[in-house]
Amino acid sequence: MAVVLEMAAAGVTYRFISYPGARHSSTNPDADQYAKQFKMPSSYSAEADRASRKELQRFFAEIFR
Repeated sequence: MAVVLEMAAAGVTYRFISYPGARHSSTNPDADQYAKQFKMPSSYSAEADRASRKELQRFFAEIFR
């Protein structure tokens, strides 16, 4: 994955989290409707939404101690 290689080459500290099966707009509950309407390859994933929200809360707790 290009972004992983770019971050490693830059020598920065980062955390990459992948949600298998999640597509673009996976945290937008309206994604399925828009995907149909505009023929876009996106969809909502309740599982990815919950997991990413939990990770965001963990991240905020870490940096805003």
